[in-house]
Amino acid sequence: VFVWTISNGNCPVSRDTVVIVRNASPTVSNAGTDQNVCATTASLAGNTATVGAGQWTSLSSATVSTPTSATSGVTGLVVGQNVFVWTISNGNCPPSRDTVVIVRNASPTVSNAGTDQNVCAATSSLAGNTATVGAGQWTSLTSATVSTPTSATSGVTGLVVGQNVFVWTISNGNCPASRDTVVIVRNASPTVSNAGPDQNICATTSTLAGNSATVGAGQWTSLTSATVSTPTSATSGVTGLLVGQNRFVWTISNGNCLASRDTVNVQYSPAPIAQITVGSGSPIYCIGSSSTVQLTASPTGMSEYRFYKNGQLIQQGTQAIAQALMGADTGNILFSTVVLNSANCSDSASFNLYAMICTGVQSGQIEANVLSLFPNPAQTELNIVAPGIVISSLKILDMKGVEQEVVVLETSIEDIKINIEKLASGLYAAQIRYEGGQALLRFVKM
Repeated sequence: VFVWTISNGNCPVSRDTVVIVRNASPTVSNAGTDQNVCATTASLAGNTATVGAGQWTSLSSATVSTPTSATSGVTGLVVGQNVFVWTISNGNCPPSRDTVVIVRNASPTVSNAGTDQNVCAATSSLAGNTATVGAGQWTSLTSATVSTPTSATSGVTGLVVGQNVFVWTISNGNCPASRDTVVIVRNASPTVSNAGPDQNICATTSTLAGNSATVGAGQWTSLTSATVSTPTSATSGVTGLLVGQNRFVWTISNGNCLASRDTVNVQYSPAPIAQITVGSGSPIYCIGSSSTVQLTASPTGMSEYRFYKNGQLIQQGTQAIAQALMGADTGNILFSTVVLNSANCSDSASFNLYAMICTGVQSGQIEANVLSLFPNPAQTELNIVAPGIVISSLKILDMKGVEQEVVVLETSIEDIKINIEKLASGLYAAQIRYEGGQALLRFVKM
């Protein structure tokens, strides 16, 4: 307080008083630490004014809820910087100001790790979405390695058999990150297929011999009209084999891995039907007429032929013709053959040759001039007429030289009547022995 006094002599003085009020400087303003937020709202953190009064001012479109409160809330924060000024004033003293920046971060792009995959290799490529807001990062939850973790389409290596899990995380500031997971299933390569050894068989059925699939599953496919009984069985039976080659494919598959295939050939060679021809085909052999007799086996073109005389092997090889030495033995001689094809399937046939002495009158003369039989063809009875010849024995032979059983109905010095009713239809020979020789008379049984 100050008094202003004016005096003059002994005159009464004149006085006036003035008051000078000094205001204290306002509290130094502190608007608080800059903030990074993800929401559209936040709280300010200015200091309390111990001298003077504070006032918030927004330099953006955001709104301060209570401008005079140091810790007022703010709303309507825009993405990016939002600037606020905390001003503390006291009277006419220079105010104190401080600024705080609240940066609002946008929510990151929603993560999409891509479609689950099934692969066969130990490598693959991820297919995450591109982050338009924020940045992405891959994380492997297995031992597999992400080549470029920040690339949405990074390659991956070292995939293990089974599930390989990867997380694609997109982050932006302090906003909650967006995550998505993808699973890459690596299938193991299937077991290497082995369809088994090729087969050479004689039947229309067989059994396949593929290997068991320890990884994956097997399936037979027939490349012909032959049928696989159980296509998923490595050892399935097959039926309806065609003559010649029958090819079957054994395929082992696992997921999308390259299938393993192997082919087996089942060669069907029908068993041969063997036949043997001895000499001219006559069941009678005249001792001394030749030193050998030719044996001919059929069918031709087989892998092996074996020829036997009375059970003793006389020739073995690829030739369908053999020569058999003829001795002085009389009676039945059994010639036989065994025929084998490429599949080692066999069949046999035999022929009985009757060896006898054919001296004296030639059989042709006897048959033409002396001996006769009737009726020919015959059905139930056969008459043999031999005028002037004493017959010592009579045998009925089939065309293989095998003696047939007949019933003698009547006999005389020059005539014999026999019952041939039990004989099968075909060509036969009556072997007639007489004093000084023997002869053959052929007849047909109806």
